Order: sequence, then structure tokens, then C-alpha cells
Amino acid sequence: MKTAAQTNLDSTRAMQARIGRASRLGARSIGHSDAGADSFLLLLSAFADTVISFINQGKIMHREKYATTIK
Repeated sequence: MKTAAQTNLDSTRAMQARIGRASRLGARSIGHSDAGADSFLLLLSAFADTVISFINQGKIMHREKYATTIK
């Protein structure tokens, strides 16, 4: 998931900004990553790392484990 987000972030470097503050830069925006994509990658990475940490510490149960506990 994080790898896909990073790949898509890198692909924004080749795009010219058309909306937002960077749109005023025109062609000069090419070569810079999209700020929204950067922010999303940071949020996604932090969320994924936290969830993985909680699972490893036993604070969050896997769906399969939880489903068998309920029965």
C-alpha cells in the first residue's frame, strides 16, 4: 500500500499543475511532486505503521481471530 502510494507520488513529478497554488507556476511545476500527494503519503504511512504496530503488540486482533472469538 505504501509502495503504491510512493509510486503514484513519484508519477506526479511529470505532471503540470492545473489547479491550486502550483497552477500559477505553469510548466515550472513539472519536476516537483504534488503537495496533496505528499501529504497523503505521510498520512497513509503513519496510519499503516501504527496499525501494524498495534497488531504486532496484540492491541488489535485480526478479523479471523476476532470472528472465531465471537462464536
